[in-house]
Amino acid sequence: MTELAQTTPTAGTWPQTRARPRLSLWRLRGILFGAALVILLATITLAAPWLSAADPLAVDPTAAFSPPSWGHPMGTDNIGRDVWARFLYGGRISLLVGVVAMAISSTAGTLAGILAGYYGGWVDSLLSWLTEVLMAFPGILLA
Repeated sequence: MTELAQTTPTAGTWPQTRARPRLSLWRLRGILFGAALVILLATITLAAPWLSAADPLAVDPTAAFSPPSWGHPMGTDNIGRDVWARFLYGGRISLLVGVVAMAISSTAGTLAGILAGYYGGWVDSLLSWLTEVLMAFPGILLA
C-alpha cells in the first residue's frame, strides 16, 4: 500500500478516496444568463451618451408618433421625443435607484445582524420579532 492510502483524514479535511465535489458553472446556466443580461443592460445604459445622439427631453410635435427610422431607432412618442434616447437615459435612473436601494437595505440588514449577534438576548428577540412582523405584511401594503 502506498502512504496516501494508509493515511486517515483528519477532522475538517476531505477523505482521500472521494473527489471533492465541484460546482460546474455550466450547470448554472440560468444564473450565467441573468448575470450576462444585467451586465449587458448596465453597460448599454451607462453608455447612453455614446449610443444615442438625440436628447431624451427634446420635443418635436411635428415628429409625433413617427415610426422607427435611422434617426429614431424606436420611433417617437406622442409629443415627438425619441423613444430610444428616453429608454437609455431612463435605464440609467432605474439602475441608480436599484443600486442605492440595495446598498441601503444591505447596510441596514448587516447592522441589524451585527447587533443581534453581539448583544443577543432581548435585542436578538426584538429584531427577530420585528423581522417576522414585516414579513407577515403583504408587499403591496408596505409599498
